[in-house]
Amino acid sequence: MSTFSIINFNFFIFTFITLLSHLTFALQAPNFDSNTLLSGDAELINGSINLIRPTNSSKHGAIESKKHIKFVRSGPLSVSTDFTFSISGNGSSLCFEIKKISRTGNAVRIRFMGNVVGVENGVGVGKFATFGEFFDGGEKFRCWVDYEASSKQIEVRVGKDGSGRSDVPVLMYSVDLAKMWDEEDVVVGLSASGGGNVGESVIVHSWGFKVRGVPKWLHSRPMNPGSVIEGDFVEKKEEKKRSCHLGVVTFGCAVLVAVVLISFWEMFVGRYDFVTPAENNVDPVDFKYQKIGVDVEKVFDDVKKEKVVV
Repeated sequence: MSTFSIINFNFFIFTFITLLSHLTFALQAPNFDSNTLLSGDAELINGSINLIRPTNSSKHGAIESKKHIKFVRSGPLSVSTDFTFSISGNGSSLCFEIKKISRTGNAVRIRFMGNVVGVENGVGVGKFATFGEFFDGGEKFRCWVDYEASSKQIEVRVGKDGSGRSDVPVLMYSVDLAKMWDEEDVVVGLSASGGGNVGESVIVHSWGFKVRGVPKWLHSRPMNPGSVIEGDFVEKKEEKKRSCHLGVVTFGCAVLVAVVLISFWEMFVGRYDFVTPAENNVDPVDFKYQKIGVDVEKVFDDVKKEKVVV
């Protein structure tokens, strides 16, 4: 194998591993969006994400969407998220949070701890409600959080996993998110905190998030996310992103195919030298030469006559 083939083969392996690393999360975690980022003590285990692991050093973990959203006054948005989680150990809590990308200013957090569901807005103003079950017993719970801009209200629903979505919210909280963040880009995520004691754990088993435009006349008491109208500007933006990502992957695959073909050419075809024989057996051919006479004086006379006529 030539040096050129070895270089191409190494490049092929490097490119393949790079593309595979971008697809690994989506392949191993079907219950999460591929744009999910892990931070802190968060770890992907058996298709679920452990935000806090049952060790004496695990105190904080978070997941966050790479997709940014913006609450604007001129275009009302409906935000819906649902996630399945389980908490083990006293003192551990789980939060769904919406915050600015700059990480400065106020953030909205919906916290689950003990048997309490609470909404915090970062300035000491919030609201809480008690739930009929304790979250820290290791059981699976499913939560639905909805925000609709026309009513400027957050609605929280929670129940045991498999029980279905309730029509009656556990907690409702009024807030104008567009005014709160002055139409800046924000990011959504889930975070967990604990005391770092052995046996504590916070696990997120699934997480979904949607942003949709809604008609201004639609209010939600209770809100039904299935009745809202998809917002064109949001969907088109996401569609462009998906098209861009698909284009990058397609280009990468094309490069890989080209490299493989060149490598095989070098290995199997390039090793042979194709030599043209120096002598060819050609039958002799008779050539005839015929003398052609040209009357140069007559040509110049014709040119002169043409000049005179002009």
